[in-house]
Amino acid sequence: MQDLVGARVVAEMTRGEQDRIVERIKARFVNAKVVDRRVRPSHGYRAVHIIVKVQGRPVEIQVRTRLQDLWAQIVERLADEWGRGIRYGEPPLEPTRRLGQMTRQGFVDRVMELAEEVDVVERVAQLRAEYDRLSEALQARGQALSNPEEEEMAAVTARFEERERRIRALLEGLHNATASRRLGA
Repeated sequence: MQDLVGARVVAEMTRGEQDRIVERIKARFVNAKVVDRRVRPSHGYRAVHIIVKVQGRPVEIQVRTRLQDLWAQIVERLADEWGRGIRYGEPPLEPTRRLGQMTRQGFVDRVMELAEEVDVVERVAQLRAEYDRLSEALQARGQALSNPEEEEMAAVTARFEERERRIRALLEGLHNATASRRLGA
C-alpha cells in the first residue's frame, strides 16, 4: 500500500472527458504521477489513478467512468465475500460452489469478461464523440459527409448504444445484487 488517503471522481463521461479531468487534477500538483489502468488493466480493473503528494504524504486520486466504477464495486464486493485474491486473478474461495446455474468461478469469469465489454463500449463511445466533433467541424466549413456515410454511422451507433444499454443494465443488476449480498457467503 503506497497511499493512506484517497479520493475518487466518478461521472458519466467519455474517455476523452476522463483524460481532461485527469489533466486538470494533474496540473494542480507538482510531480503528479499518472497510472493509466485503461492502458494496462489489472485483472479487468480500469481507471486512471493520479498519485500526488499532500503535506509530504502520498494521496491517490482515482478517476473512473460510471461503468468502470460499477465494475470495480462489483469485484470489490465479490472479493469481500469470496476472497480478496479475486482482485488479483486468484480463484474465489470455494470456486465450485454453485450460485444458481453457475459456479462461483464461472461467475467471476463472467464478471472479468464484462470488463472487456466495458472497454469496447467506452472505446466506441470515444470514437463516436470524435466523429461527432469532426462532423461538426466539416459542417462549420460548409462541408458534410454523404448521406450513406451518415446512415452507416447512425446504424453502427445504434448497435453499440444497444450493447451499452445491455452492459449497463447487467452491471447495475450485478451491482444491486452484490450490494444486497444475494450472492451467498
